[in-house]
Amino acid sequence: MASFENPKKVQTFWFSIIVVFFFFGFIELALRVSGFEPAFRYKSFSIPSWMEEMDPVVLEKYQQFVAGQGFVNEDAYAYEPDLRYGYRLKPNYSTTVQNYSSAFVVDKLPTWTIFSNTEGFRSSSNEATIKEGKTLHVLGDSSSFGWGVEYEKSYPSQLVEKLSTIATFNLRNLSLPGFSTFQGKLLWQEYGNVKDGDWVILSFGWNDSYSSLQTDRRQFNLRNSIAGKINWKLKHLLLFRWMRTWGFPRRALDHNEGTRVPLTQYR
Repeated sequence: MASFENPKKVQTFWFSIIVVFFFFGFIELALRVSGFEPAFRYKSFSIPSWMEEMDPVVLEKYQQFVAGQGFVNEDAYAYEPDLRYGYRLKPNYSTTVQNYSSAFVVDKLPTWTIFSNTEGFRSSSNEATIKEGKTLHVLGDSSSFGWGVEYEKSYPSQLVEKLSTIATFNLRNLSLPGFSTFQGKLLWQEYGNVKDGDWVILSFGWNDSYSSLQTDRRQFNLRNSIAGKINWKLKHLLLFRWMRTWGFPRRALDHNEGTRVPLTQYR
């Protein structure tokens, strides 16, 4: 009898595994087809789940900002988690931002639009054909991104318009809001294909000195460790990201704050 029971147990075991696999696979498929966007709760606000990639201190301050202004800026939903940079603009994405404000302006600001290209960088609604000539490469934060204004009114676009009166220039704007010089360095290592005669603008501001529990370099190393990459693969599953938003208790922060990019890393 034992020889007959063991195969049955093995069959039952594998059948159970297959059923569980298909059950969770069906849920994952349903979430993707529905266009589900995971978000976690902070008080009465739903915050996009990609923000969990932020340093805990940075995230805590953003949550306080949201609570103070009473809403989450609509442009926050234009980004997605990224293994290399922590987050970046969704590729081939467009949205009109109406409900937003900044830490410097209490009132809601004028409507603006975001269009992104296939690489996940901001572009015009009708991306211009690359012309023979020079290219202006811009790496920076929200100021260079043109946060809060139409793409054509951002200073990189305005500068290219002026330069084009004396020579043919293309614009390659690699800027992203909230980025530091460390993230800019990573961008340059991946996208910095500059030809002779091209112009380059590097423009990073106070994000480097923003208070944080871990430096940007430390967060990058953690994400790209073996354990970090396994965790990242899991977080690509909408089901896993959704389960993380169920409101489990979070550890209270107990830390000595530093900065995102310390002075010792400017070399």
